[in-house]
Amino acid sequence: MNSKIIENIISRKGLLLLVFVEHLFFFYFNNILHKDALVDSLFYYKAAAGIHSLDLFFVYLVPGTGITVLLVSLFVKIFNSFLAVSLIFSVISFTAYYYFVKDYYEKVIYNSFYTITFLMLLFLPSMHWWTAGIYKEALILPLMYFILRRINRLFTFWTIFLFSLLILIRPYLGPVILAGIVLRYRSFINRKIIISISIATVLLVLVFVTGLKSVFGTLNMETQFEELYKYSQTGVAIIDIKETTYWERLIYMMFRPLFFDADTSMKFIYSFENAIFLGWFSLFLYKIVRKKINRSFLFKNIYFTSSLFIWLFIGIYIYNYGLASRMKVMIVPFLLIGVLETIKKTFSEKNC
Repeated sequence: MNSKIIENIISRKGLLLLVFVEHLFFFYFNNILHKDALVDSLFYYKAAAGIHSLDLFFVYLVPGTGITVLLVSLFVKIFNSFLAVSLIFSVISFTAYYYFVKDYYEKVIYNSFYTITFLMLLFLPSMHWWTAGIYKEALILPLMYFILRRINRLFTFWTIFLFSLLILIRPYLGPVILAGIVLRYRSFINRKIIISISIATVLLVLVFVTGLKSVFGTLNMETQFEELYKYSQTGVAIIDIKETTYWERLIYMMFRPLFFDADTSMKFIYSFENAIFLGWFSLFLYKIVRKKINRSFLFKNIYFTSSLFIWLFIGIYIYNYGLASRMKVMIVPFLLIGVLETIKKTFSEKNC
């Protein structure tokens, strides 16, 4: 083990302060400097501010965007200020970063790859971009982390409550995370629990499909795909879901745009982060192939399996670089945490 003390470089509080400054910068950038970024945030705020009757309350009482609007309305009624509500959402999302530092800051550096992975977890710009404001991702990031962090207490009240809230905000995360749990604990979970989780997964899929019906007006999957394709063509930075294969969309989602296809200043900025992440991912694959990362530990890690399933699921329909960047909030942090946990477990096993 490398015995270098990380506290000689920066203390836990100093590192947390740097993360806070970056998060605060993106709050300022999103809400004050870059007005174009407020389209979704303003939609949630205006919709929430417009709920003045019980009838409108029931209109929004549906999983997904409707529940998110109702959650925003709780804060709108109290503060009645867009910036105040946006700041609250930013603080909520920052709690995840607080626990990232608390849980993975180690006085002793395991190896350089652990350090690089840890710093990427804390400082990747797009993760702060999409969580420093009134976005679903500002709620999803801490919710997912606290659920997976408590996974050994799966059937406690708080875990079930947080999981239910997560499903109400983004329904498809339910079956995807449950699939990750089954994969992780398949050798320990008895048959009754697996059957219960499988039934719950089917029910959640039905909720998701029903949600698609409310958007596209049909349960016919072929028709839904056609409607999704038409909708995808109305945006910018299009990933053509008819002309690309599933595997291409997985790559586009995680690593594009890069410098050669960045045709706007914003995509050029994104390309720096994508290039860094591509370099990290290449090194990660190299370490797996060379068995420098314990594959058995890795594929039993609930953070890694959950991020993997979410990535594979979203690749089915991803159609826009901007959307891909947002969806990565549910994947990249947990992929990185899975690697951190695997490195820690590997070193602890070697030194037992």
